[in-house]
Amino acid sequence: MENLKKIQRKIDLEKEILSAIPKKTKNDREEYVSRIQSARKTYEQLAERINQILTSRHQYYCNFKENPDIAETQKQINELMKKLILFNQHNSPYEKTGLDRLIYDIGKYYKSNFEKVTQDIEEVVEIFKQVGIELTKEDFVYSDYVKEYMIAFFEEKGNPHSKVLKQTFEKIYWQQPDIIKYIQYNFRYLYYQNETKFYDYVKLEQEKHIAEFGNEKEAIKTYSNMKDKLVNLINLDKCLILNKFATAEYKIEDYEEKKLKELYKQITVFSGDKKLLDNAIINLNDTLKEYKNYIDYRFLVDNVIEFYRHDEKTKVDSKAKLKEITNAENILIGKKAKLSISFGKKKQLNVDINKIQDLYTELDEIIFREKSKHFINEKSKIINAFNLAAAYYITTIKLIKKQYPDINQDKANEIYDGLRPFLLAQKNTIINNLDLFNEYDIPMIISDKYSLDNLDIDQEMLTSEKIDELIKTIRKITIAINLNKIEDLDISDINEFLELEKRIKLKAQKG
Repeated sequence: MENLKKIQRKIDLEKEILSAIPKKTKNDREEYVSRIQSARKTYEQLAERINQILTSRHQYYCNFKENPDIAETQKQINELMKKLILFNQHNSPYEKTGLDRLIYDIGKYYKSNFEKVTQDIEEVVEIFKQVGIELTKEDFVYSDYVKEYMIAFFEEKGNPHSKVLKQTFEKIYWQQPDIIKYIQYNFRYLYYQNETKFYDYVKLEQEKHIAEFGNEKEAIKTYSNMKDKLVNLINLDKCLILNKFATAEYKIEDYEEKKLKELYKQITVFSGDKKLLDNAIINLNDTLKEYKNYIDYRFLVDNVIEFYRHDEKTKVDSKAKLKEITNAENILIGKKAKLSISFGKKKQLNVDINKIQDLYTELDEIIFREKSKHFINEKSKIINAFNLAAAYYITTIKLIKKQYPDINQDKANEIYDGLRPFLLAQKNTIINNLDLFNEYDIPMIISDKYSLDNLDIDQEMLTSEKIDELIKTIRKITIAINLNKIEDLDISDINEFLELEKRIKLKAQKG
């Protein structure tokens, strides 16, 4: 196809010729009109040809499809994560099966999202079923109100939008506003009543996974390799890359040669072997992501250290606290059976359930403190503290809310959910190697390490206020490095695609 500049020169020349044609006589004018019609037909045909070619080029880019291996690998990662949670040596089946989070969430969402609470209760019942425990209305012994609600629940099971269930809840709520709290702690009661079966279930599941992976270490290695594979697939996927440019997540001007040279100058001491330099930048990108996560989650490490160093004045252990809870539950269940329904009974029940709630809160803290004493020592690495925090949802969520007092539940969950993938990254060099109880100047360590690779990373760039800006710079360079690895798609192709996108949209607007 003739390039656009050449076509434009021909059009300009045609205009000059037309302007020079005499128009005095009738023949002159007829010749002029004929020449115009001929030129118009020629250029209309050429415009049609250009449109066809441009449409074909645009369709070529639009035909790029996301690599199906991306979705499949993500699915495998999600499944493996569930298996890794069962391997966790730090916690009990209560945490391994996810009961801790579901039961906690039941009490946090019921005022704003009844359907979510219903789904959580269904999931808890399903977990008991997986363990081999088929719960019925008879298992809900905390109060007659709980039993009444659970009768409706089992009758309407599988329908979170049930009007009958909603009406039953509203009727009971005005009689007993703490109905959800009763259900929560009735579930905890049922867990401890069946704890042996939960341990047996987890042991069988672990044996299946050991047969598959060999041991926890190998399972973690498999997870890390899958994660690296996923990142590589995403980084080199033409469809995803074009979409990121089309949505302006990536900006084309950041990847022009002049701009990239400026970015390299910002972080390099001098240019050497380009391949070695790019490898160092990719490694730096991993280190910066790890250090940023470390900064964001550092408060958890500090709190784990506090739990570890806590000097217990009273030697109440988890077994003693559980015995205390059992006694309180026996009193609650006994009173429920003996007392008649009256205002006085409801008041007494409230006192009892609040006491039980306080006891379980104390139990959660005692268990976490005991685990810190068991799994942390003076030789521990930073990751050991992080792993302990990741193993206990309830305690860690409370620490997150303590750190961010105005945070909502969904955002707190988002922070917690980001913790485990961070810890499982194979390329973590800071938290895997540095001692928990030593004081380090980590910015200096990073700066000195990468100066050996000809990268000029000033410690000031690594402060909590400025690290995000450095991460953005390094990310742009790593994206450019990845673009150079892709066959049949370079920055000129992307530029062409964006121009074609503009043209298509403009044409659509004009109708």
